[in-house]
Amino acid sequence: MIIASYFGDFCDSSLITLTFIGYHRQGGLMGISKSPFTSELGKTWLQAGLSLGYRSTDCNSQKQSGFTIPQGFIRKGGRSSAYKTFLEPVKDRNNLHIMLHSRVTRILFGDNKRAVGVQFDRDSLSFVVYAKSEIILTAGTISTPHLLMVSGVGPADHLESLKIPIVADLPVGENLHDHPYTGGITFSVSGVKTLKIDEIFSPQNFLRYLVSGSGPLTSFGGIEGVAFMTSKYTNSSGDWPDIELILVNGDLQDNSKLMTVKMKELYNSTRSLNTFTILPVILRPKSRGWLRLKTANPVDYPLIDPLYLTHPDDIMVMVEAIKSALAIGTSKPYKDLEASLVPLMIPSCDHYDWLSDQYLACWARVMTGTVGDVVGTCKMGPPWDRSSVVDPELRLLGGITGLRVADASIMPRIISGNINAAVIMIAEKAADMILGRKLEAFSGPIPTDYSSLKELNRN
Repeated sequence: MIIASYFGDFCDSSLITLTFIGYHRQGGLMGISKSPFTSELGKTWLQAGLSLGYRSTDCNSQKQSGFTIPQGFIRKGGRSSAYKTFLEPVKDRNNLHIMLHSRVTRILFGDNKRAVGVQFDRDSLSFVVYAKSEIILTAGTISTPHLLMVSGVGPADHLESLKIPIVADLPVGENLHDHPYTGGITFSVSGVKTLKIDEIFSPQNFLRYLVSGSGPLTSFGGIEGVAFMTSKYTNSSGDWPDIELILVNGDLQDNSKLMTVKMKELYNSTRSLNTFTILPVILRPKSRGWLRLKTANPVDYPLIDPLYLTHPDDIMVMVEAIKSALAIGTSKPYKDLEASLVPLMIPSCDHYDWLSDQYLACWARVMTGTVGDVVGTCKMGPPWDRSSVVDPELRLLGGITGLRVADASIMPRIISGNINAAVIMIAEKAADMILGRKLEAFSGPIPTDYSSLKELNRN
């Protein structure tokens, strides 16, 4: 239970009624709570799950499967970020130097593949800084492999094609995977008013947020409900869900502002309606993508092909996830709010019968999105595994010394949930490994009786 100790170490839960369970702690650095804002749609979410035979649960406990009101890093209605928690309190230390508006362009290697420093650009000038001990790379799942490859660490044939001197031949940029979702499962409602961007950012809501830390500006981007469930295609006999459903108050055009022109055209019919969206997400995808360099120039963006839904099993799971989302949106509790599916007629899918498995599979391929949980491009694993990039101490393989990676890129396989807390855990664990410290083993109670969970979630 060593990893559980790291999660407990930085968490400060305001969910007092749940702390006795042992998976919620108080006194850590990062605030955790539910959003102060819950609409009628969010309250109905738990009722909809119960109506279809699912339980209300605390998904951040030992039993993940079920319907829940989401929890997040939030304190008094405001974001409890890693910057506010870990960096801001110590930013004036004499031994900490933070360089803003700077971009690392290359890792420098000395004799015997020792990482000795980094080159970075600032204000159109290039600088070099040398490391007395180790270099810790935390640029993220995209920028970390990009920086390694332009520095000579990556697949040898790829680096040779760009005339980059090879430091180590490692599978950097492989194993890219994510939590893909299908968009467009949107329902109109007449019984309640839903969120609209213009209304969310009204002067009244700004005042509510500033004065009392309440209102829609405290919501998790409009997310008011989450559910975890296991598809019929999983081989797991325990509680290991492979599907997540996310309830979004409003539609994606209102909430994300990330639509392509074509997707905006498809969503235009919902602009004047009160709507909510349910996003079906695959939690354990089998599809794997890749990242490569476009050029040897470190400021050029890399080439990325996530290859979402290219594994046939992922399409089968996604079709089942879409069916579950449709079932929830048309359940009796939402019908009581006069909810009805907004028909999304996708031209490239119109040769299939409406809502048939073939139509849903086509829908998934056309309306693919990502929740932004990209991982895996610098896979952690044993040195004998040819797919590994870093070892269990997060040190680069291939004979390299003095360099570690401590971000989501090291995850060998994505977790069945949001990766935010897991990435912070990786950083905390990395800090202890660098300093040679050992954290005390997890000592919190591990419950065996969950009979109280349903009652807690009804309150």
